[in-house]
Formats: sequence, C-alpha cells, structure tokens
Amino acid sequence: MVNIESATLLLEAIQDMDSKQSRDALAEALANSKHFIDLPKIMVLVKHPDKEIKMQGIEGLGRFDYYLVKDELALWLNDDDPQIQSRAFSVLVKTGEIVNFIRAQDLPTMGIPAVHTLCRGIRKYNLTEAVYILDIIAPQLKEDSRYLYEYHLAFDLARTYHSIGRMEGAQEIIAWYYAENAFKQSIQHLHHNMIQDALFFPRLLAIELCSCYFHTYFNDTAERFVMIPFVETAESIQGAELKQLLIQLMERTFAGIQGNNDDAKYDMERQMRAFIILCQREDEDWLLSRIDLLRYSESGLDSPNLRRALECLDRIGTEKSLAEILSIAKQFRDCDPVLGVCFSAYESIQRRNGLPLVDAQNLFLSELAIAG
Repeated sequence: MVNIESATLLLEAIQDMDSKQSRDALAEALANSKHFIDLPKIMVLVKHPDKEIKMQGIEGLGRFDYYLVKDELALWLNDDDPQIQSRAFSVLVKTGEIVNFIRAQDLPTMGIPAVHTLCRGIRKYNLTEAVYILDIIAPQLKEDSRYLYEYHLAFDLARTYHSIGRMEGAQEIIAWYYAENAFKQSIQHLHHNMIQDALFFPRLLAIELCSCYFHTYFNDTAERFVMIPFVETAESIQGAELKQLLIQLMERTFAGIQGNNDDAKYDMERQMRAFIILCQREDEDWLLSRIDLLRYSESGLDSPNLRRALECLDRIGTEKSLAEILSIAKQFRDCDPVLGVCFSAYESIQRRNGLPLVDAQNLFLSELAIAG
C-alpha cells in the first residue's frame, strides 16, 4: 500500500527504472493506492510518454472530484488512441459522470474499446435513456456485416439492451447470428463466445442458444473446449431443458469412463459439478444406477467424480440412497475426503426424514461399524 512519502519515491523509480514491466506495476500501485495521493503526482503519470503509465494516470484521475479534472479528462475523451479514450471513459463510469454525459447527449466519437466501457456504464447505472446510443451503434455494426468480426461488441450491445429492458433490441442483434433453431454462420469461435454471454440475454433465447450449440457441436469426437462453454452456461442459466442436455452429455462421458478413458474421467468432474446445481429429486435413480462407475479409485484420493456424485445425493437423496452411501463409506473408510462427503450426505438425508442431527450422526457411525 502506497503512502504519501513513498509516492514520491515511486515516481522517481518510474522515471529511472529500465524494466517496463516494473515501471507499469509501480504506476498501477500509485494510481490505485488507498492512501491520499495529490493531483500533481497523478498528473506526472498522465503526462508520461509511456502509454501504459499514461493510462494508469488517466484512470487515477477518477480519485478526484470530477470538476477538478474535467478539462484534463476532456482531452483524453477525444483522443485518437482507442485504448486511452476507453480509460478516460472508465473515469466517467467510476465517478458516475457518465450519466450526465448520456443525458446531455454530449458524447464524442468513440472507438470500440470506449463503446465497451460505455455499455458497462449503461448497465451499471441502468440508464434506460441511453437506448438512443445503442440504436445508433447497432445499425453501424450491421452495415457491411461488421458484426461477423466485431461480434464481441455485438454481444455486449445485446447484453446492454437486455439489462435496460429493451428485449427486442437484444433479440434483433442475436437474429444476425441465429434463427429457426440454427446458427446462420459456421464460425465456431463466434458460437463459443455467444454461449458464454448467453446468461445475459433474454432467458428463453439463452436456452434456445444453448440447445442449438449442444446439437450443433456435441458428437462422438467433441473436444473439451467445446464442452466447457456449454456446461458453464447451463450451470448458470439452469432449467429442466438444459439439465436434460447435460445428462445426455454425462451419458457419453459415463460410457468413456466405462471404457477406462482418462479424458472422460477428467471431463466428468466439471460436468458433475454443474449437475450438483441442476439435479432434482427425480434424478436420484439415474445417478444411483451409474455411481458405481465412479468407484474406480483404489484409495479414493483421486476420486473427485465420486465425491461430486455424493454431493448430489446430499442435495436430492432419499432413503433409497442410504445403502449406496454406506457401501461407498465402507470401501473408502480410510479416505477422509470421501468418508466426509458420505457422512454429510447420509446426515442430510436422515435429517430430511426428520431424524435429529446427533441421532443421524450416531446412526451413520453405528451403521459403518456394523458394515465393517
């Protein structure tokens, strides 16, 4: 943490140090210090010829009352460098002054990084009156199909439309890429990024996009980088339809585990982690019928999949799961990580059945002793 005395020393070090990486790190520490740093010291960073240090200084202007730095900030809001301009916009977002700029319709011509920062400000302050800006930018993206290579910005616009309640704006942008249950382009990385942003789109549309992604890309040769975006998004959005798709994916992974495929064992952990969140009581029988496939470790120390499955039973299990839990506890009685999850799952089920906590714990220990 930088104090007033060390700030002067840091400025001297920034001027004298040969390592660019070290200079940038020192500038960041100074600009973001929790201690009071006076404006002249920040202005040394702003006027520095090195771009990274300059940007740290510009961002540091957000430490001060806007009316003390507005003239200086105005220079950088109109700068030709998109990254420098974006840093200046981040000060407007940080101070809340972006609200007045938008309401006054006093925004300069913006580069793409500044538009991303602007969208963040619109979402942060829920500026429904900023829709006029989005309505100007969106047609420019559509012109000459710019949205095919500026898709990050298109998805950011869709997310921002959605956040201020303009669902039709978000849907219109997504319609550039998706219609009638199919993607319009065969651009895999575009679809990956769309799925990762789907959580911030209208819910029904997000579920449709996830379903389309699943049916487009999941086959017997689907690789891990295809799986992760779907699993993470399904975990975030949730819902019965996405749970069923996740179960289909897990069925394929279970088949791989049955064939002693190490990649399948690795992939299952992430899928099972999502299933902990999505699973419901009706999934108990399905999980119990497959949980033995996860008992492949001799010691239990390398059994994250088994522990995740037990965590599912902790949430949704009924009396029918108790025998399986005790069987696993007996097999791995010398493995504390597995035994601990067995204990928790058994206890949770018994407590849902109305058994007091202490009685549930004692019953588990006595059953385990009998099983032994």
